[in-house]
This record gives sequence, structure tokens and C-alpha cells, in this order.
Amino acid sequence: MNEGNIKKQKINNMMAILYSVLNTIQSTFFSKPKKIPKIYINHLFTHLIQ
Repeated sequence: MNEGNIKKQKINNMMAILYSVLNTIQSTFFSKPKKIPKIYINHLFTHLIQ
């Protein structure tokens, strides 16, 4: 496994955690929980990484 793959895996893990946290927060604070689109989170992360 090369370094690029490891980095990608770490990012994927972080995204999965963030995604579930955001959905938990959203369903807790909003009466009508809406799923946050994964594309939006991917977009957010690409900006954070660069």
C-alpha cells in the first residue's frame, strides 16, 4: 500500500465519521431530518485538504 492510498483511506474514514456526526446533529436539532448530500461533504473536504 503506497502513501497515496493510505492518505485516501484516512480521508475516507474521516469523511465517514463526519457524515454520520452531521446526520446525527441534523436529526437531533431538526424535526424533519434531511440527509446531507454526500457530494456536499466531498466538496467541503476537497477544499479543506488543498
